[in-house]
Amino acid sequence: MILRQRPAHCNGAVRAAARRPFQALFFCYTCSLARGARARRVRCAASGGPKETTVRQTTGQSPERAVAAGVSARPESGARLDLAIERARDNLLGQQRDDGHLCAQLEADITLEADLILALHFLRRARTHAGLIAKAAREILAQQLPGGGFSIFPGGPPDVSATVKAYFALKLAGIPAGAEQLVRARAAVAELGGITRCNTYTRLYLALFGQYDWKGIPEILPEIMLLPPWFPLNLYDMSSWSRAIIVPLMVVNHYRPRAPVPEGCGIDELRGDRRAERTLYVESRNGTSPWKRVFLSLDPLLKLWSRQPIAAIRGRALRKARSWILRRQYRSEGLAAIWPGIVNTAFALTCLGFRDGDPVLERTIRHMLDLIIENGEHLKVQPCKSPVWDTALTMVGWLRAGMGSADPALVRAATWLLDREVRLPGDWRVKRPHAAPGGWYFEYANEFYPDLDDTSVVVMALACVDLGPAQPVLQSAIDRALGWVLAMQSRDGGWGAFDADNRHPILCDVPFADHNAILDPSTPDLTGRVLEMYGRLGFTERDPQIARAVRFLIGAQEQDGSWFGRWGVNHIYGTAEVLVALRAVRHDMARPEVERAADWIESVQNPDGGWGERCDSYHRPDTRGRGESTPSQTAWAMLGLVAAGRWDSRALALGADYLLAAQKDDGTWEERYFTGTGFPSVFYLKYHFYPQYFPLMALAACRARTLDAWPVAINVKPSLAAYRRSPSRRRLRFPLHQSLAIGKYIAGRTLRRRSRFPMVLMLEPLHRCNLACTGCGRIKEYRDFMDSEMRVEECLDSAAECGAPVVSICGGEPLIYKDIVPLAEGLVAQGRYVYLCTNGQRLAAAAPEFKPHGRLILNLHLDGPRGLHDAITGRSGSFDRAIAGIAVARARGFRVTTNTTFYATTTLDDLRALFEYLLPYGVEGHTVSPAYAFSDAECGGEFFLSREAIKERFGGLRALARRFPLLCSPVYLDFLLGARDLPCAPWANPTRNVAGWRAPCYLLLDRHYPTFKDYMEGVDWEGLGPGKDRRCRDCMVHAGFEPSAVLGGGAGLRDILRIARWQLA
Repeated sequence: MILRQRPAHCNGAVRAAARRPFQALFFCYTCSLARGARARRVRCAASGGPKETTVRQTTGQSPERAVAAGVSARPESGARLDLAIERARDNLLGQQRDDGHLCAQLEADITLEADLILALHFLRRARTHAGLIAKAAREILAQQLPGGGFSIFPGGPPDVSATVKAYFALKLAGIPAGAEQLVRARAAVAELGGITRCNTYTRLYLALFGQYDWKGIPEILPEIMLLPPWFPLNLYDMSSWSRAIIVPLMVVNHYRPRAPVPEGCGIDELRGDRRAERTLYVESRNGTSPWKRVFLSLDPLLKLWSRQPIAAIRGRALRKARSWILRRQYRSEGLAAIWPGIVNTAFALTCLGFRDGDPVLERTIRHMLDLIIENGEHLKVQPCKSPVWDTALTMVGWLRAGMGSADPALVRAATWLLDREVRLPGDWRVKRPHAAPGGWYFEYANEFYPDLDDTSVVVMALACVDLGPAQPVLQSAIDRALGWVLAMQSRDGGWGAFDADNRHPILCDVPFADHNAILDPSTPDLTGRVLEMYGRLGFTERDPQIARAVRFLIGAQEQDGSWFGRWGVNHIYGTAEVLVALRAVRHDMARPEVERAADWIESVQNPDGGWGERCDSYHRPDTRGRGESTPSQTAWAMLGLVAAGRWDSRALALGADYLLAAQKDDGTWEERYFTGTGFPSVFYLKYHFYPQYFPLMALAACRARTLDAWPVAINVKPSLAAYRRSPSRRRLRFPLHQSLAIGKYIAGRTLRRRSRFPMVLMLEPLHRCNLACTGCGRIKEYRDFMDSEMRVEECLDSAAECGAPVVSICGGEPLIYKDIVPLAEGLVAQGRYVYLCTNGQRLAAAAPEFKPHGRLILNLHLDGPRGLHDAITGRSGSFDRAIAGIAVARARGFRVTTNTTFYATTTLDDLRALFEYLLPYGVEGHTVSPAYAFSDAECGGEFFLSREAIKERFGGLRALARRFPLLCSPVYLDFLLGARDLPCAPWANPTRNVAGWRAPCYLLLDRHYPTFKDYMEGVDWEGLGPGKDRRCRDCMVHAGFEPSAVLGGGAGLRDILRIARWQLA
């Protein structure tokens, strides 16, 4: 191979070409320039600050550490590196699904396959799913070690809990005790100390089948549910995943069911002396603390309480546990969307009396089975699914590789992620009651449990994507996420995964905490990820929140210079994350902590050029940074070296050489070992995409010689403090000035004994529209007036003639009216409250033309969530354009409300989904009205609701009114639900359009009057309404009946007080 025009200081690399050709290629490429012969400008590694300097080679500088002045022509090594990056990028593009997301298998050890067999037997579904059990048994046997045991990570030693659970599962699967595999497994269990050395959760699962004595299992009291959040050792002092595991087991611990075991499938041969089972054994990895001894001594007393609890207290605790479990099924793929939470929930529901066929139990079992991946005669059970994580990290890889911000792959992925934004408060709200929701979770659906790691990566990815017209939606989602992450910072300056200040060490000594992850404290790797996110957006140590986090990181550095990695194995992961974070926030990268960390990374490099670390490094310090090389851990180490400024170190070149040599022709890398962490020392993970997108990131960063090559495409506020957000405070249904003004108007007309007077003028300055919605009859009714428009002066004169305090500018689509801005300003100047009723298609572009005002309200018509709304409007993307308009309007300070028409195809779940989606945008309120069939509506009569159907379908609207700010008065809701009658008041909502004053009402058309006075005097008001005009038979729309509700409608003092309380709620 010929290397053209290499600079002199590359000779050392070239001399090694025969031994390491890829190293030589990479070394020469990293010494080239992107701009021909011009000197390369790089950020000063010594200061880490914004200053830039031209770096030249100095006399006597080591070729391994020199930064080259460059050459004019690009060496062949560049083509090799480009090809590797292109292959990796294209491989991931091929993995993208039609809706834009990516999700690879998440693999764990065989305890999950064993759990599956046990769960199917407990739930009495073994016969139904015999095929799954057989495949699970084959997978378990395939992972058996030569000595008969089972490990919890590849290359690891046998684990007693995994081996016992696998043994029992294999027997339940029909493998006899005399089989050679089980004989070897029994020997392994004996060598590991016997069945009593299993962890709490394995022993509890055995007890469910009568294969272990409950006396040897720590008590998990349901009464924990009753402890308030301020009480020490309450439920919310535990990690989120511990809560999901333990709360269902509280129920199980109370009922202590016993599932039948088929004859010959028990494990008596493992149990030995049963008296040993009655002694509580808890493994202690960090020695026996005084608190552990206290808890162990208290366990007999707790067992005594459980045998004879106070019925009222225990009953209340069980009811609260039941409610807690069921509530967290909403918008989730099971409890916390993780395998142990889902399986334990199935056990608990069975104990609580849920039977086969019950939708809650069936949904839980379905979530459990959805985690199975079948592969021929084998299967794997995933601990959960990782679509958000995989999608966001893949996007980061694409961006680092140079993909454009508007690339269709990025746009589709970003759109998919935006739909997974968290909109409801979860468990995190207990510790941060004043924080507003935001962020993202890990799985497809897990609304109660967003996490800081996913949120940080998603923000980094989304911030560099250009969604065009939908960019305001992306911008507002990122703003909410940044505020939520900021609120979740712990007092020590760091961040945990799901909770803030979750760090009570006493809980680690609770007997049932032997899964080694009962807490979710601040960790260096996660804090590093958050800082990387903030740094990518331009924030530095000048912000006090970031300065606190940097101090936390420096204080957490190990003596050898590395950092602990909680969520990736282990110190390689943690050290790389911290170095990348420090670079991102412009930390001084010449400081000793950075040099020590980079030196440590170089010191643990393997002879093959890669890096690796075993899972047992969590409890064996001598194995830190030691293990067979893996692509993902090599990529992490390389990113750490790039962040430390060691662009041209020999270690970095060797690492690139390793990745280039290990890449397959299809652009992928193979990885045998587990590099992800669930519970340190207990449960590990293999992310099948880790060896794909992390090497892509590392190679792309080496090619760019920077971690900041991908530009940000959003607006960033000047300081982190500007992102502090609080949940919307309870406020008046309408602003006080609006209520007083309208109340004054009504009182004046009433005192003058006016029986009929206008409340809201429906002003239609045009009838053209940019949509053709189902159910709308205006297009046909006014086909002869489509090119006509009212002049601004006509509109203002009509408002003055009518005198109504509120004007609703509708149409047609008012934003395509050429004089809409002066019209709105003129009406506001008259002192009227103006509702600009728009479909939102042009709002994002038009909003900057208006000036926000307390009397100007933008009212968007949204007929349901995305799919339903787009179907009704007949135009794909109309919902997203409207939401983008809302985002822009709210960002500019406008008041925003929505109006939804309830058709026969609409459900209350559609309304709930819509209102939940709108929660983060600060929408002031929502109006809901049943659809009425215009005589010229663009649909059949089956699209509309009869009066009887309205009363039936609106039954749950009152519950929605308790959760969301509905603008329908309680009296009008009574009317919709059939609890009372209201007279129609069409005169309260007169309509003025290009043809004149429409009569008799907004929905019916008999004629047009030239003046408002003629309209009020010419219509036979007594002849309108249900039972009077056949056209009014099924009408219950708010335009006719809400005024009657607000004006009293013949009701007494009780209704007046209800409306007053509703306004103040």
